[in-house]
Amino acid sequence: MQIIDRNRTDSTFLYFDSLSSIANVQVDPLNEETWKGCMTYDRNNETWFGLGGGRAEVREVCELYGWDRGVKRGLETIGKLEAPKLPSIKRRRCKASYGHSLDIARLYSGDFERMWNSSRRELSTKKMSKKGLVNLVVDITANSGTSADRFFWRGALACIMARALQESGRKVRLLSGFSIRGHVAKHRIPAKERDKVRGTDNLTVITQVKRFDQPVEYNSMFAITALAGFFRHYGFKSILSIPFPVSGGLGRASRVEVKNFDYILDDNPVLIIENVWDEHSAMRRSQTLIEELEA
Repeated sequence: MQIIDRNRTDSTFLYFDSLSSIANVQVDPLNEETWKGCMTYDRNNETWFGLGGGRAEVREVCELYGWDRGVKRGLETIGKLEAPKLPSIKRRRCKASYGHSLDIARLYSGDFERMWNSSRRELSTKKMSKKGLVNLVVDITANSGTSADRFFWRGALACIMARALQESGRKVRLLSGFSIRGHVAKHRIPAKERDKVRGTDNLTVITQVKRFDQPVEYNSMFAITALAGFFRHYGFKSILSIPFPVSGGLGRASRVEVKNFDYILDDNPVLIIENVWDEHSAMRRSQTLIEELEA
């Protein structure tokens, strides 16, 4: 599924609900030449994509095999994170119109609404019960000077935090996203048609990596969030899928703003991972994430 929304905010918003959705995105005919230029521009594969085999290996890793080398690196460095446990669900005894055993005295007295011995499940507070569902958003925006090594750490932290949150009793949805601005080549649009591109100077692209009801699958999750090749292949193609001419530089990196897509988050808590560029900043951010969770 792909949503293009230019009405709710001053941004264009693309949402892909799965890897297969973004993997099948097609470059708009207006941007075919720009896409060819991207492939010509490819740099040293290892530092640009994070893999030695270029775009072909990126597609294999993301769509078929997963990225086990990235998983191993993440687990060896920041793989011991723990999230605070949710309060346990307690069962409180009560009288109800249904249950596991009958109260004969209440039956004879005609108290049919409370003639069964039953129990109900309770959390300590309503606030804590809401925190059982968490949206984890990793900002994978990067400029052309960002190496695959620096790119790695935000996604690695997101994947490991997702597992820690699940193990703490929560259900996690993991989303990767990036934002750019100044990408529309307005000089290629006839003056009389430029009104059509108002509100398109900012673009946010979100991919759902893991649904609330899915298990943590490191191989695929690391490939989509921590591998620079995912952003520089599928991300670039998604930019070029918009029905407007895009400049050869694909715009400038911009911060992901939750307000641009908050209506897909269902009012559940949101944790954002951004500005993480090495192992030390990943560990520092992990601590602040836990503090935000406990707040």
